[in-house]
Amino acid sequence: MVKKAGQLVGVELKPHDLRRHAASYASRSGTPIEIVSKVILRHADLTTTQPAVSRQGQRY
Repeated sequence: MVKKAGQLVGVELKPHDLRRHAASYASRSGTPIEIVSKVILRHADLTTTQPAVSRQGQRY
């Protein structure tokens, strides 16, 4: 479904892209890293989230 939606607008889109975008948006909006990690990304360990959040300004 996600890939088809991306094709309709001419971009390559994967389900993980939506997950990553939601986490980045929440983090940039001031949501505490613990919430981003545990609730949005469902990471068991906060150190798993930190590298992804530290790359926020970079394009993937």
